[in-house]
This record gives sequence, structure tokens and C-alpha cells, in this order.
Amino acid sequence: MKLLYGASPDFTESFRYAFRKHPLGVGLNANTLPKHIRHLYHPPPGHIFGVPDYSQAEVRLVAYLSQCKDLLEIFSDPTRNVHSENAAMVRTALSGVPYDPTKITKDSIEYVLGKSTVHAFNYMEGPWKFSWQTGIPFKDSKRLLEACRKQRPEIPEWHQELYDVVSRTGELVTPTGERRIFYAAMSALALTGKIPSKQWKELVSWIPQTVVPRITNEAMMKVYAALSWVCWYMQWHDAYVASMPTERMVEFAEASTKAAYRPIPIKGKVLVIPVNLEFGYNLEDLMPYKGRVITHDEWGEWQAEKLRKSTREARILEGVHGVHLKDWWRGRKERR
Repeated sequence: MKLLYGASPDFTESFRYAFRKHPLGVGLNANTLPKHIRHLYHPPPGHIFGVPDYSQAEVRLVAYLSQCKDLLEIFSDPTRNVHSENAAMVRTALSGVPYDPTKITKDSIEYVLGKSTVHAFNYMEGPWKFSWQTGIPFKDSKRLLEACRKQRPEIPEWHQELYDVVSRTGELVTPTGERRIFYAAMSALALTGKIPSKQWKELVSWIPQTVVPRITNEAMMKVYAALSWVCWYMQWHDAYVASMPTERMVEFAEASTKAAYRPIPIKGKVLVIPVNLEFGYNLEDLMPYKGRVITHDEWGEWQAEKLRKSTREARILEGVHGVHLKDWWRGRKERR
């Protein structure tokens, strides 16, 4: 299938590439390409897709910006996975019984819910909106957000810190040097004496959601300058999609890993966000990099095993490819 879309040389306010429908009115926004149809897109003959992806980039930034003890401890231990820890925290909050994070399977419903909960908490989403987005009952969504607040109290303190900074100066500066004046927040403050919730949330999300695409773009430009034979497709906020001749994927892997290295000084610490490399012969079934060329036959065997464990249809019905979890939630209560 051919993917048609339009791209603008102008960035969004957070440095994401601006994608939209094709100028002829067909296609879609490549940034919001649904996961459950990505397997329909294949690289040119003789090529393989390569996707360098900054690992848990926004959560890492929030951890360093807020100096959250719990998150910093997780990230300092390479044997721990932050999203599995989040999922275990959610299960513990719901059941009242401590749950082992190592039992959480990546991309399982619990894993997705854990990611959604912590993202909502980090960016000041309230229980009503969180309930509406996920389909989870209000009392349960409130309980999940309260569990986050109890375990990571430094994050609400960081929210207040941003409020106070903008109240005094009217602007924020990212660790990578971007500066923004928040005119709407300052206007509301002058008229009402406070910054409204909507503008406050904008302050909170701006730094993490600006730094990540900024360093992604920097990495892309370094690879573009070094490897003229790479084909480019899209930027996904904390990742980008390219293709290259299969026999040259090791060169691409080495260059993209080197390009992704970007120390970020934050509050006396230095954050280096690790990058994960995945390759595949379609855009959904991406195989972790093995340090060598991945042939089509090897990838095909890996893909078959992946689909044997969980078919595409089953994953869609489970809600893995979406945010709305109410059907799973209802079934979970029925299974009790």
C-alpha cells in the first residue's frame, strides 16, 4: 500500500514535523498512522525499515526536571523497566496487593494502562478527563492518579514550580535552550490573578514535549548529512522512520546510534536518553536490532512467532492499539 501524506517545512510549536493529508485531499496525517494498519506499508524492494526510538524519553525528562526520587531510582537500574513499574503500581493501587513488575508483559493491557496513567499524572490530567479517555470508572481513575501522587510527590511540586516561574517571568527555557513566552497565561494572570488550568497544563507539557522532538530532529540531520543513500519517511516525535539497502543496515545502525547521543544538563545532573533500534520489512512488525544484518527470512520467522502468540485481530480487540480500555475493564471485573 502506498502511504500518501503532506509534509510542511514548518515545525509545530514543539518541533514535531507538521504532517497532514496529501495536497490532493487524499491520505492521512503520517504522525497519527494507526498501529493496526502499519503492517500494510513496506519499504522499497531491497530495503528494510529502520526506526531509532528514544527510550521512554518524556518520562525520563519529567524524572530529571522534577527530581522524582522514585523515577530516578528506576532509571538508574538497567534491569528495571519504567512502564512495567508503572503497570505494577496501577495493579497494586487497584487490588491493594503488591504486584511484581517483572510479571508485566510489554504491550499488554496492564502495560498500556500503566503508561496512560502516568502520562495523565505527569501532565496534570484530571480524573474526569482520564476516565473519559480510557473508559475507566471515575472512582478508579481517581484512585490511580492518587496512587501516582503518593508515590511520586515531587512531580506535583514541579508543576507548582513551573507555575511560579511563569508567574514571575512570563517565560520558560528548556534545557536545550529554547525560550517561550506564555502570552495566554500572562494575560489570564493579569486579568484574574491566576493562571487557568488549561494554560497551566500547557506550561507543564511544553518542556518535555519540545526537547524530545528537538533532539530527534538533531539526530535525523546528523544521519542525513552522513548517509546519502538513506530514504526518509517521517518523524514520530521521539523516533523517525527511514529505509536503507538491507546490506547497509549495520552502517545505518552505527550512524544513528552515534547521532542519537545527546547529553542534556538538567538541575546539576546530565541526562542521556538511550535509543532503541528496530528494523523490519513492514512498518508494524519491527524487530530489535541484533548487531548484524537481518535477512527477510529471519525476520519472517520472528514475525510468524510474534503473530502466533497474539494475532493482529486479537491485539486490536484487546485494545493494545488504542487508549480506550472500557471493554477490557468490564471483562476484568467479570473475570473476578
